Amino acid sequence: MGIPVNPNRKPAKIVGVLFILAAVTAVIGLNLYNPILKGPDYLIKGSEHAGQVILGALLELILVRFSGWYCNYNVSNFKKV
Repeated sequence: MGIPVNPNRKPAKIVGVLFILAAVTAVIGLNLYNPILKGPDYLIKGSEHAGQVILGALLELILVRFSGWYCNYNVSNFKKV
């Protein structure tokens, strides 16, 4: 007799990793473009720092994708008790 294996262990790890990746990309993306958007001259700052804004927006899109995978995997792969 060994230790019983929980069938939800692998899906739980995958969901946890997706959640952490989504949280990290959200924080980094927001920190990249939020200071630019706070000032009164945000259009000028945005055009001067276009790469920073594009990278921040790209990370936000990655956040959306990770969140979608997280929700889809969470719903479809956990076994009902």
